[in-house]
Amino acid sequence: MEHVIETSDGIIRYTLARKKMKNIRIRVTGEGLVVVSAPVHVAQGRIDRFVSMNTKAIERQQQRIEAQRRRCYPARYQDGDAFRFAGEMMTLCIKSGERASAVLNEGVLTLCVPKGKSAKQLFEKWMIRAARDVFTKHFLMLCGKFAAADVRLSVRSMLTRWGSINTKRRTISLTVHLARCEPELIDYVITHELCHIAHARHTAAFYRELERHYPNRRHYDKLLAQYGLVGF
Repeated sequence: MEHVIETSDGIIRYTLARKKMKNIRIRVTGEGLVVVSAPVHVAQGRIDRFVSMNTKAIERQQQRIEAQRRRCYPARYQDGDAFRFAGEMMTLCIKSGERASAVLNEGVLTLCVPKGKSAKQLFEKWMIRAARDVFTKHFLMLCGKFAAADVRLSVRSMLTRWGSINTKRRTISLTVHLARCEPELIDYVITHELCHIAHARHTAAFYRELERHYPNRRHYDKLLAQYGLVGF
């Protein structure tokens, strides 16, 4: 449920989740949305006051997320906007037409946007298709290093993690937002998930296996953190 409070600096909208917990917590998602978790017994007024007291921190986090988004995705999804794909900067070209289409050629993504359609939605659909193609190539090249013959790959719009694995279904999921990153970072995330085939949890044995492939894994973790998991 969405809640709205007025502060001296403006209006804050947030969603509230009641949980079995001791303290109130505020989280800003990769889309800039405010999510508040609070104990079941805490009065609504106390939650509103807590959010109001943290207005400045919320705004700083939202600004940081928006800055990360604009470094990777089109600022306004207008003609000439820049975006990042596979670690390279690309340019968006918007054209009108009767049929929707998206074609990437020599660093320029041309979107044909019919009347009443959204350039942003067409961009998102293209990103998911393009990410699936790129991830599949990297995945197939890396599978030979692991017992991964029967592992499937899926692409999701996750904003909480770069990748995940379901060992029972033997499915590795990668977030579409990984497609912004350099090929070496894509390989790193896929390798991380493939290491989970033998080691389900982040145990010492898991990290020994990961470091066998990436002795400088912390460097790659820092590079991913610089990108940030932010939405379109």
